[in-house]
Formats: sequence, structure tokens, C-alpha cells
Amino acid sequence: MGDTYIKMDWGPVASTAYDLRKQSDFAPENALDAVSNALHVQKVHRPDVIAKREPNMALFSGTDIEALEEALHFCQDKDFNDLSDITHKEKAWIDALMNSKMDYELFIDEDVENRDELIEYIRENSQTVVV
Repeated sequence: MGDTYIKMDWGPVASTAYDLRKQSDFAPENALDAVSNALHVQKVHRPDVIAKREPNMALFSGTDIEALEEALHFCQDKDFNDLSDITHKEKAWIDALMNSKMDYELFIDEDVENRDELIEYIRENSQTVVV
């Protein structure tokens, strides 16, 4: 988590990550150096983000890794437009005003087991951003 998501034309955008990519003045202190040392942004048609180093896997829990692997598996055969179309069907995106903050609670489906505990966890940890 660790970010605020904004409804934008092509789908949700993590605002801190977006600011870092733009090298914004709004980026947290030392974050730009951390991003520059870790990632290269190459723009052909759309920006591609390329890793400059191996990840520090000690920063990720087992469930973090499981969620990332599931996301990669889900996305690997989809192009940009497919993924954008999928995000436009999400309640959090539909309910938000354009260029406004999305309600992170709506990212979690109503039928998810332990939904209330997940929401509480997000509230407690939403200010943590790992670069």
C-alpha cells in the first residue's frame, strides 16, 4: 500500500510513485536518489520502468511476494489498454471524481474474508512507502 491512489483517465495512479517518476518537488527527502539508483524510466510510446538492481527481498513478507506474483501472473498477457479497461470496472475508480483521491476501502471486494481487518491494516500502514 503506502500511497494515495488518484482517479486518472487511464486508471488509478499511485500519487507518490507518480511524483517520484516525474521527479517532483513533492517527493520525500532522499526518495529521488533511491528511485534513480533503483530504476530507469525509458519512454518509447509509454514509459517503461526498468530495474537497475536486484530487489531487497528482505523488505517483503511472504504475503507481499505472493500478492506480487499473483499480480504479475494476472497482468503478464495483457497490454496497457486491457489493464486500463479492467481498472475502469473497479468500484473505487467508478465512484471517485476524476483527478481525485480514490477510496482505498473500495479496492477490497465486499465478499473478501477478513475485509474489516484488511481495511484496519491499511489504515495503520498506509503511510509506509518502500522504494
